[in-house]
Amino acid sequence: MPRKLVFNLGALFIAAAFSPAQAQSNPVTTPDVGPFYVRSTLQTVFSFGVQWDFGDNRPDFVAGIRRTQTNTTSHVIGSKVDVAFPLTVDDGFQPRLRALALAGNRTAQVEAGVGVALSKSKFSPLVAAGVQVPYANGGANYVYGSGLKPYLGVNTLQRAAGPTKTGGDLSCTTGTLHDAVAGDPTANIVNGKICY
Repeated sequence: MPRKLVFNLGALFIAAAFSPAQAQSNPVTTPDVGPFYVRSTLQTVFSFGVQWDFGDNRPDFVAGIRRTQTNTTSHVIGSKVDVAFPLTVDDGFQPRLRALALAGNRTAQVEAGVGVALSKSKFSPLVAAGVQVPYANGGANYVYGSGLKPYLGVNTLQRAAGPTKTGGDLSCTTGTLHDAVAGDPTANIVNGKICY
């Protein structure tokens, strides 16, 4: 008796699997692609470089950090902090520290800010303005008591990061989203997914 029951259940299962009445209730359809959204991007990068200080007629090593926010139209705002050290031995330890605000586009930003210059045991306040483009910058520092000190330099700063594109999620108007398998109609497959 158990053999007969197993045989009957097997036959019933096979008949049900191939019966037209058991076909999928939902037709095979193509997934809908949702909208794409562009979002602003935050980026923080460290930089190193060398610049020529025309005011003191010397090369400086410069290290800094830049934080930018690029909005959906690629407009960039942010800030940068850098410190410069003379590369010549006879100038001694005379660093310059600056904090700058910046604005522009991904390729070029105008910078302006304040800082302090150390020279032979005195602190001198400074104001700074300049332009940063990929791998190069230029501008001037006005140091109180020492005057205007223009500079040009090269550094490791590339273009600011672009806005981020997100979205495009798949959904089904009818049926449910599934991974496509061999035998599914290729015209209805989007990014390896299909609806049924």
